[in-house]
Amino acid sequence: MNALLLIDPQNSFCDSINGELYVDGAHMDCRRLQFIMEHKLIDIDDIFVTLDTHNWFHIAHPCFWVDKNGENPKEFTVITYKDFIVRKYLPVNDEYY
Repeated sequence: MNALLLIDPQNSFCDSINGELYVDGAHMDCRRLQFIMEHKLIDIDDIFVTLDTHNWFHIAHPCFWVDKNGENPKEFTVITYKDFIVRKYLPVNDEYY
């Protein structure tokens, strides 16, 4: 079986003009993918595509966490497992701990 795996082929990453998270060279990857689809599709049995999504309430967002004063951490604060164990930061929702 020959499978093609496409990882996050989203405009945000692939559009060199409007992509807010553009990855250098991604537009050329899209050109190569176009070539494969035009010339080798007959050899591909399955195509799998991933999609990177982030819900507004997510472990990586400050709104998920609170400190002992009930305050959310600043963006990009590193929260370690130890921070969780010693209760420096806890999920704002009790059902997550």
